[in-house]
Amino acid sequence: MRPRFAVLSTLWLVATWFHGLAVYGQLPQTTLNWIFPPGASAGSTQLLTVSGTHLDEPIGLWFSDTRVTAVPEHEAANQFKVHVPLEVPESLVEVRFSGRFGMSNPRTFAISHQTNFIASASHTSRESATDLPLDTVANSRIYPGTLAWFRFRAKSGQALGITVDALRLHSRLLPDLSVTDEQGRELYVVRRQEHLDFVVPTSGIYYLKLHDATYRGGDDFYYRTHLSSRPRLQFALPTVLHLDETHRVTLVGHRLPGGTPSPWRDANGTPMEQTTANLRAPHDLKGALDTDVCGWTDLATLLTQPASVALVPDSLAWRLRNDSGYSNPLLFRRSTLPIVTSYDHGLVSVELPCEFSSVFPPHGTNSGVTFTAEQGEVFWLEITAHKLGFPCSPQVIVQRVVPGPDAATPPSYVDVLELNGTDINLGDREFPTQTHDATARFQVPESATYRVLVQDAFNLGIHRPRYPYILSLRRASPDFQLVTFPLPHPRADENRTINIPPLSVRREQTIALKVLAFRRDGFDHPIVLTATNLPAGVTSLPSTIPSGQTSGTLLLTASSEAAGHSSIRVQGTALTPEASFQESNPPGSNPDACEGGPVRISAFATLHNQVADFNLENANPRLEHVPIISVITSELAPVTLHIAEPLTASQDTPLEVPIRIIRREGFTSAFKLKPAGHPALDKAPEMDVGENVSEIVATLALNEPSLPVGTHNLWFQGTITGQYRNNPEAVVEADKALAAATEALASANEAEKPEAEAKKQAAEATKKQAEERAKPRDVRVPVWSPSFQVTVSEPNKPQTQL
Repeated sequence: MRPRFAVLSTLWLVATWFHGLAVYGQLPQTTLNWIFPPGASAGSTQLLTVSGTHLDEPIGLWFSDTRVTAVPEHEAANQFKVHVPLEVPESLVEVRFSGRFGMSNPRTFAISHQTNFIASASHTSRESATDLPLDTVANSRIYPGTLAWFRFRAKSGQALGITVDALRLHSRLLPDLSVTDEQGRELYVVRRQEHLDFVVPTSGIYYLKLHDATYRGGDDFYYRTHLSSRPRLQFALPTVLHLDETHRVTLVGHRLPGGTPSPWRDANGTPMEQTTANLRAPHDLKGALDTDVCGWTDLATLLTQPASVALVPDSLAWRLRNDSGYSNPLLFRRSTLPIVTSYDHGLVSVELPCEFSSVFPPHGTNSGVTFTAEQGEVFWLEITAHKLGFPCSPQVIVQRVVPGPDAATPPSYVDVLELNGTDINLGDREFPTQTHDATARFQVPESATYRVLVQDAFNLGIHRPRYPYILSLRRASPDFQLVTFPLPHPRADENRTINIPPLSVRREQTIALKVLAFRRDGFDHPIVLTATNLPAGVTSLPSTIPSGQTSGTLLLTASSEAAGHSSIRVQGTALTPEASFQESNPPGSNPDACEGGPVRISAFATLHNQVADFNLENANPRLEHVPIISVITSELAPVTLHIAEPLTASQDTPLEVPIRIIRREGFTSAFKLKPAGHPALDKAPEMDVGENVSEIVATLALNEPSLPVGTHNLWFQGTITGQYRNNPEAVVEADKALAAATEALASANEAEKPEAEAKKQAAEATKKQAEERAKPRDVRVPVWSPSFQVTVSEPNKPQTQL
């Protein structure tokens, strides 16, 4: 019988194989699946290997920190020499591959000020363990059914921490870690954790054993391991700070300067230390990043879930430093409300509004607040913990306190409100947005004293770890935040893959971005979306997320001369009653045209990894640090729609929209188009476009349902199937090269023939590869028209008969 981990690994490989077949159903786009090693030391030059799909005709690598550079290694098409200058701080930067099919999705590259090395692939047994000196970083991989062993020397009483960076580097590894002594006895064990903190019992040699939790493995199961005496922060109290006020903050974790024993344990059951620091939350980080005086640092490395985007405008990250270096960053919320902090379980009396910062209570007990409120007052209650990155599930109940008839009778309690996690998934399977955190509107039913009880549903044992939470009790503060990502391609048949969608557009193509709106405190106004800072030749008209909806579509159109890449900016402007907005503003006009409404800049999301079967694996989205859009200049879109504008019509007159359809080789089939861009068109019927048809006139009835009077940006969308050939021009060039090599061989003398023969064989191999790549393959391609403007007027009034 095969061991369980071998069966799991086989299933993983089979799923991955099926996923490989699915890539042929779409047009090629550059996708970066992994890089190795996933990091380097500042001041070093490192050979970096990249792997992905459609990495044709490499141009180079692009790093979000432009001080990091890369040059191709000519002996291997997928390798680059990466140089990290010494002045680059310890950080996580994004790297993208640029080639024939545009810029890829980002992968994360870690830069440290510690010595880096690549561990030998043979360290799969205790006897072949790799030495891991203190404060060095080992880059390595795990393969199916194997273990990784490291050996280190430590002194009695030394406080150490082992970190296996995997998730934040987008590795598939889910590590199990254990430390053994020279006799092979396991001293410390953690499951499905990336951190192991311990105190060395006696001086000697110790071993770290590492493997995937289910014994999976492969090239994309890479990681960075380091043994360190640096501090590691678990949480702080308070977790929320008042703007521009200095707070005495209690820091909890391991190896803290001046640390004393704390009442809390970490996820491994190890007791933690605590210390204090005076922190002042600035309005911004200008001049405060990565200095010895202030530990404020980049927030982007912390927030990974799309649902965490609501924290971005109000949050900062902070790091503690000791003699060994900086700790991991810790997130702090900023607020203008009074801050109340509790360091133990039980209920605290507060005055509303306020921000209450505490730690989830032990199992079977409650934490929270009590307050007095008048009938009819309205507050919004929000608990934040899961979005901070902690594995917890808050349970919150609001109760009215009913005093007993006399002093000897204890009060009773009446449940008036329960806060539940946000089950609504705005991003579907590709970008799930569910969170265990919760928000609710609370209208005080009668004047009385109330209490809010807080527990963690995941805390089911007396020795389980306890995590911090923030309970906000505020007056209504309507607002919104946005997350944008490329609209996923429609699936065909039984395809259950979820691909990483790079943000790129072909010339004469229109692509769609999906924009999610996280609405807060009853904010229900329309949100006007605009895209700016686009590559040359790429344009976009505004679109709107209507009132009551949580997502919208924004179209980007590339002209026949479009080129380059840029850091795209998508923003939403609230269309409040006090503001006005003209959707007819041309591209490049003032993006803040909605005067009086709040403006929010959208974050961008991508996926950690591709998903072979969404029934077996969930998509794992994350926020990007720097969103990049690129233009694919090597080929045109298979189908291009042209619509002359502007168009005008009245509500009682059908609108006729002439559409010119440019089809390219292999895309002659019939397809359907549907109008979109306004909720009134959601139930509009699809229109047939016949085979080889190049012109149609689409007729829209504007009164069934009614399209409101005004100017609207609309579009048509559909899907076409066709046969795509990848770079057929390369076959022509390969033919020419083979003919030249054949002619050279025929005219070569005896001394020249071996070299000429080798060149001919290479030319034959190149032609064969080009022919294989250029074979016609069936693909399904989403088609969007550019946005076009329609001005709808009042119905025509009938003339009066004399």
